[in-house]
Amino acid sequence: MRKILIFLCISFALCSAEEKSPKWILDVGANFATYASLIDHDDVGGSSNFTGANFGARYQIAKMIEVGIATGYEYYSSVIDPEDGSHSSVIDNHLIHIAAEGKFDWITFLDHIQLYSRLGLGVTINYHNDSRYDTEFEPVLQGTLAGIEYINTVGCYVEFGAGYRGFFSGGLSVRF
Repeated sequence: MRKILIFLCISFALCSAEEKSPKWILDVGANFATYASLIDHDDVGGSSNFTGANFGARYQIAKMIEVGIATGYEYYSSVIDPEDGSHSSVIDNHLIHIAAEGKFDWITFLDHIQLYSRLGLGVTINYHNDSRYDTEFEPVLQGTLAGIEYINTVGCYVEFGAGYRGFFSGGLSVRF
């Protein structure tokens, strides 16, 4: 038992003595073809602006795993064509997502280029002004199949996936 305790103490000491690397990562970015473009718009005659903005904060728990939260804002307008022939109306839709995320780094090469995937699950708050000013809550997810990031104190990223971060997303990251 004593040998096991000594071994664990030495192991923890060696692990904590490794080179200090940034553990917190903040990212801010924009996206295109977002969650709203996936919604079934049965009554929409036309819509616009499937873009959004994201903010994320993650903590690096292992060399290749980061966990954290993400939030973002998305706006799109839609035109409702009523069935009774009356005037069409424009609806402003505001979506805010809040999600827990995990980022999984597959490989790092040239010391600064990283390939990764991302998985997130959360809720979207949909606020729209269709004469009642409704607020709806819907589950939302993000699946990033492939992303590439230049990592440094200040870096940049581009990713391709589907969900609240959009089909195409990019931005800046800061590590500290």
